[in-house]
Amino acid sequence: PVFSQDELSKNILILNSYHRGFRPSQDHIFSRTFERLSFQTEVYYESMDTKRFGGDEHYSMLKSTYHQKYSDITFDVIISMDDNALNFLLLYRDELFGEIPVIFGGIDNKEHNVLKDETSYTGFFAVMDASPTIEFALSLHPGTETIVVVHDGTMSGLGIRQSVETIEYSFPSIEF
Repeated sequence: PVFSQDELSKNILILNSYHRGFRPSQDHIFSRTFERLSFQTEVYYESMDTKRFGGDEHYSMLKSTYHQKYSDITFDVIISMDDNALNFLLLYRDELFGEIPVIFGGIDNKEHNVLKDETSYTGFFAVMDASPTIEFALSLHPGTETIVVVHDGTMSGLGIRQSVETIEYSFPSIEF
């Protein structure tokens, strides 16, 4: 297990790709979960804001900030939310935090082949099946000939586009 019940308190870092407030219920869910544990936790939340600010310069700034804030703290686990947080940890976890366990969630990029050799990473991928949504839309608008998929250029947006591309063959009369 990640935690032993012998120790009194655990330090947990939650690294979120989004800005604070983007998913307001998320903090509440984590708080309720941690309250149920049989040991004390000190939870640190970091909102990377990578959906609005991205690129190497932003990652470099975050790396510097986290080094300054957390160089004297030993985390027991890092919870990584969404693709950009996981990518950041794959680049800088060892340097910033050491080889501590990472639990990831909400990952759209299922091509994370680098994870196959990482025994200290575990989590889940977001799986989106657009077929039921498209089928429902077509039932409402049976004469539809074209469907436009609107997405942004973030990893999440591109993941959505990729999910739709994988099922386009199921709708041969529709132009995507």
